[in-house]
Amino acid sequence: MPRKPALSDIDFNENPDAYKVLLDENKRTGIGAVGLAKIDFLPQSLNHSRIHNILMGQVKHPSKEEYDALIKAYSLFPTLQRIKLTPQKINKMKSLIEEKGIKKADISKATPRYYGFNIQILKNWLSGETETADKNSFDAVLSFIEAYEPPKKVQISDRRKSPRLVEITPEYLEKLEAEIKRTNFEPYVLLKRFRIDHIKAVMIHDWRGGRRKKVRPENLSTILDAYATLPDAGLLS
Repeated sequence: MPRKPALSDIDFNENPDAYKVLLDENKRTGIGAVGLAKIDFLPQSLNHSRIHNILMGQVKHPSKEEYDALIKAYSLFPTLQRIKLTPQKINKMKSLIEEKGIKKADISKATPRYYGFNIQILKNWLSGETETADKNSFDAVLSFIEAYEPPKKVQISDRRKSPRLVEITPEYLEKLEAEIKRTNFEPYVLLKRFRIDHIKAVMIHDWRGGRRKKVRPENLSTILDAYATLPDAGLLS
């Protein structure tokens, strides 16, 4: 049940300018509820859902503490630098996406939503519905698709040919952890992406935790070979 407005609350009905300030800040920075919710000094009441409802005008009486915290949070973000989406820019992006077979969802996942980017913004760029774009988001997307290499088919060895087990060495675990950090792909995501069914995420978890000391050698090489086909997660940072 919604709480009753307090006398100290900001009333957007009586003070529409206060609400307009929030909207102006949202437009200036491109930061929505996803980005704001990451700020650590916000009061506990300001979770993602409440921030979203305040920005959408569904909450008409935020507390003064909530309102002041949102204004303070917005002051931390720079003003967006927008660029014109020329036909040349969009055609280049479309060509690269088509040539490399990149899924729009993968582009969206690779570009931080923290900066206000999402898959619908990308679709608007490509369809011509939007004439300008945030420069940071556009540069990040273009960098990703230029560097993107389609996943190579990982050759999974026939397990029947290698019944022996080998020890999981500290050197192997160092390489594995380095690849996880480099790609920002946890093993369970990797297994799903490459449809590696005969190795389970819990198995790799046991490797990393030292609970499993010996495995089939082809399992070790399959995992590192899969990681080797992925680009660096830091391309967009």
